Amino acid sequence: MAHRESRDRRTLYCGNLHENVTEEMLFELFLQSGPLESVTMKRDGRRSFGFITFKHEESVPYAEAIMENVCLFSRPLRLAARSSNKDFNSNPNEPYTPEMYVSDSSLHRTTPWHSPQQPPPPPPPLPPQQQQQPLPISLFSNNDMNYPSQPHYPYDDRTPTQRFDRRKQ
Repeated sequence: MAHRESRDRRTLYCGNLHENVTEEMLFELFLQSGPLESVTMKRDGRRSFGFITFKHEESVPYAEAIMENVCLFSRPLRLAARSSNKDFNSNPNEPYTPEMYVSDSSLHRTTPWHSPQQPPPPPPPLPPQQQQQPLPISLFSNNDMNYPSQPHYPYDDRTPTQRFDRRKQ
């Protein structure tokens, strides 16, 4: 029982998955959050969801935080920590749809992910792209640069042949 509770605390529910998402994709994505023990996916008709089990409990809230706004195939991931208090069905073949809340830190309150009556709000508009101006040519060449007339190191004006020809010494 203790092993199952430990495993439950290390497991993250991931819902709203597109049909093209695979276990390998989830593995590669969530590996960024910490070492993984296993990744399993279930399909219930058109709905797909998965369970990601980490090796460490600390990885679960970290994964929730860094994957908060991640989309796969244009679908936002819905994440919830799995707990051992019967939030999940004991039958792993039955789907589980958790109650999702996203913290709105600016208002210090929680708001529902979305309600069935209202579609989720659209994403914020992207800032307009500004035309980049080419860099001035003066950054690449400086015609008024003054070079020293003589090198600052001992200079031998003989040619290499003259320097190494022992006969003329």
